[in-house]
Amino acid sequence: MENTSTVIFLDYFENLDRIAPIVRRICSGLKHKPLIVSSNFARPKQTAEIVGKEAANSLIKEIESKAPVDRPLADQILPFMALTKGSKIKVSELTSHCKTNMYIVEQFLGVIFAVNEKEKIIAIKQ
Repeated sequence: MENTSTVIFLDYFENLDRIAPIVRRICSGLKHKPLIVSSNFARPKQTAEIVGKEAANSLIKEIESKAPVDRPLADQILPFMALTKGSKIKVSELTSHCKTNMYIVEQFLGVIFAVNEKEKIIAIKQ
């Protein structure tokens, strides 16, 4: 059985009353409102309810981190940071994928990343 992906949109989130105020506070004042989604991969013989609950918990974790850069974006933005002096971002989580991409970008573009693991901040060393 192949892995499938489930995307949970806020409109269908069972704990919307819990996170809606947080989302409204994060999004207030923004010209373009962000689309917040979460996904999770199903494992064989796993019910849709479990997949959905795990995706919902992942969404809550992202929102509660209050980081402007989520897990999927963190590694993708690194090459662009390398092209801009003084770049600095706060991420929701420093994943192994992100750390690997930092190494790759350093090798190709000759920059050095400084990482504050406690604060989850990635910066270009000056």
